[in-house]
Amino acid sequence: MNRVNGLGAQSRFARLGVAGAVLLAAQAVGCGPTNTRADGTGASGAGGANAASGAAGGTPGASGGNGPTNPSGGAGTSGLGSTVGGSSGSSGSSGAGESAGGGACQSLAPAAQPQVIPGEVADVTASCGVNGNAPPLLGPRPLTTPLSLTIGLVSNDQALADYAMQVSDPSSPLYRHYLTPEQIADMFGPSVCNYQALIDWAKAHGLTTSSSPSRLLLGVNGTVAQINAALHVTFQNYQRRDGTVFYAPDRDPSIDFSVPLSGIAGLDNCFVPTPVLGTVPPFDAGAAGAGD
Repeated sequence: MNRVNGLGAQSRFARLGVAGAVLLAAQAVGCGPTNTRADGTGASGAGGANAASGAAGGTPGASGGNGPTNPSGGAGTSGLGSTVGGSSGSSGSSGAGESAGGGACQSLAPAAQPQVIPGEVADVTASCGVNGNAPPLLGPRPLTTPLSLTIGLVSNDQALADYAMQVSDPSSPLYRHYLTPEQIADMFGPSVCNYQALIDWAKAHGLTTSSSPSRLLLGVNGTVAQINAALHVTFQNYQRRDGTVFYAPDRDPSIDFSVPLSGIAGLDNCFVPTPVLGTVPPFDAGAAGAGD
């Protein structure tokens, strides 16, 4: 549920998380990737990630080069020298981002119409409905109840997953060419300006945010009342087939935001995970101590 480009948000976000974890597992010295976005445009500079390491005994690593221009308008990341056994390499200067109107991010034009995130109602009906019908409605979710969501911006996640596979493959020339979060953002993530625009949208609706260095996801927190207003929905309480209660929106969410979103996770808690191999028997303290 919580659809993302035709896939469950949870599964897609998990796939991004696994890929990111592989790429962040270590930073191999001298093995950083080419500093170019996957779409062929220049990335904000992380020039020194590929800097030569200092020799043992204290020779500093080579300094990172200037970050190239970031076409999204954000500031380029400073290049940092990398070392092994030596002192830190000197920092390269940051590459200033440029946009049509200058160096700063420009305000996004208002969305012509709300962007609908499809599939939520259909997923809830399929997972927790009764005989193909919507689950029984119990009433509105209390407006002061806190709620946390994760919003994804459209990114090149297939290229990220492919890179993660190559990093793990000893036969690949990219084997152990690990990435920093900033490099993941530059190569595969949305632009600095688009990510900042999403943060600004959330704050304008009174939501608090938790950002990611990779810019792939943004966590937002607020009350049900705030998120109802932000997503043009009404969160309701429903009844599962076993009689327990869960929450979900009464319609597919829509957002007044012009940059394409990949999806929203956390819109409902309909699905309850169950063990693949069946129910785990409860722990019996008496039986466990009988052989002592």
